[in-house]
Amino acid sequence: MTYYVKNSPIFHRYLASILLKVGLAEGSLSNIMGQVGEYILLNRCTCGEITCCTVRMRSDSLIDKEGAFAFPFNIAWIIINFYKDGGFEVESLADRAECNFPFKQEIQTVLNGGTLEYDENYAEGVVEEFMEKLVKQEAHRIEV
Repeated sequence: MTYYVKNSPIFHRYLASILLKVGLAEGSLSNIMGQVGEYILLNRCTCGEITCCTVRMRSDSLIDKEGAFAFPFNIAWIIINFYKDGGFEVESLADRAECNFPFKQEIQTVLNGGTLEYDENYAEGVVEEFMEKLVKQEAHRIEV
């Protein structure tokens, strides 16, 4: 079965919001949500670290895009890697469990074929509340 980002309402809104927040997307939130909703969910990281919320995806619209971007926030790091084959991953790494990303369980449920018990309105509130807590920080450069 193929799962799309739009099948995960919290992650869907989060992905569009974070791409806008870090400057990797431009336009309205609804426009970006339309685009990222069609990305295919491949899998999630199974490293077992409680604060790791890495999700791997793919889109033909991203073929030949390549790059790695790291963004520090007050409670987390967001690392986004694009690969030439259209694959990409969003590593959402919280600095402690109580600051974890709100979509972690949702992605697991969706990829296991489970049913979600909430709607878009709930997802919108959860993501808005989380994004208000997520404050971008300056990256410090260390010369070696």
